[in-house]
Amino acid sequence: MELMSLRHGDHVRNIIISIRGSTGNNFQGNVWIILSEYYKYFNKAFEKPQALRGDGKNDGWVPEDKTYYMIYAPFFQKPNLYKEIQGKFKSDLEGLLDKVYGKGLWAKEIKKAILIVNTMDYGLPADTDRAYETIANQLMLDNGVKFEYDVVNSDWIVERLDELPINILERIEIKLNLHRYTDENIPNFDGLVRTITAISNEAMKTMLTEEKAEYKRVSNPTKISINNLENKKEKIEQIIEKLGIVESVVNSMNQGAASSIKFTQAKQYIINLYDKNKTEFKGEELYNAIIYSLMDMLPLETNENTVDFLVVYIFDKCDIFEKEGKLE
Repeated sequence: MELMSLRHGDHVRNIIISIRGSTGNNFQGNVWIILSEYYKYFNKAFEKPQALRGDGKNDGWVPEDKTYYMIYAPFFQKPNLYKEIQGKFKSDLEGLLDKVYGKGLWAKEIKKAILIVNTMDYGLPADTDRAYETIANQLMLDNGVKFEYDVVNSDWIVERLDELPINILERIEIKLNLHRYTDENIPNFDGLVRTITAISNEAMKTMLTEEKAEYKRVSNPTKISINNLENKKEKIEQIIEKLGIVESVVNSMNQGAASSIKFTQAKQYIINLYDKNKTEFKGEELYNAIIYSLMDMLPLETNENTVDFLVVYIFDKCDIFEKEGKLE
């Protein structure tokens, strides 16, 4: 069962509302984030041809499927959007065919070409005279090739998002800088990221000043062995000695109502991860499952040690793993 911060449809709605309000390169960048996460979930690569000067009418492609994307986001709704889309479809497809077949770039073959148009709150204009078919068929005839094609808008993106689990939708929301949660009882990934960042900053400050923040251990040392974490005992013990770093962050966050909620949401996020995994894993495997799940979702630059610090802090406070009393 998926852990839910909001209903699945609420996450999809948040994302779609955000991207519909973007234009030009912003819309393109947002679609890149969504497609990158979408294809990653299905174990496929989505590549952006940034190495070229100009995109060569290729705004992103999937090598395995030989599928190419063209993205169009006008800065305002033009009076004859249907004609504008036709012109964009024709010029981009001509350019893509030249690069792929004329210059032998990328996969040297097109199996499918998709134009994504941001029509904002409007629907995609009906292709009443089958203009896209006429354009594509003529270009295929001119180049002696065959491929599938489509012209879509954000409704198509909704269908892709509907295929993704909530944890991937949450990651997309973070990358799109969407912060929409306020309920401290809801596990929230934004709260997790902010807490992890604060711990990292505090650890750096502690290293520079060589000040050791005080921390009073809560859990009994036997909690490590009870939970079959002997192989991690040395690491956990070393971290517990330095948990004053996390305690300082928590105390600081508790000074403000909003930041206090963020920490509570972060803690709940990890508790829910523990609850989700404890039926399948035990001991060291359970600990690793929590860390790996977090590292997979957090920004690439996140230091794993920082994640360990937060997880051990919650471990020591006896919010996760079986406990054997507390220290007197």
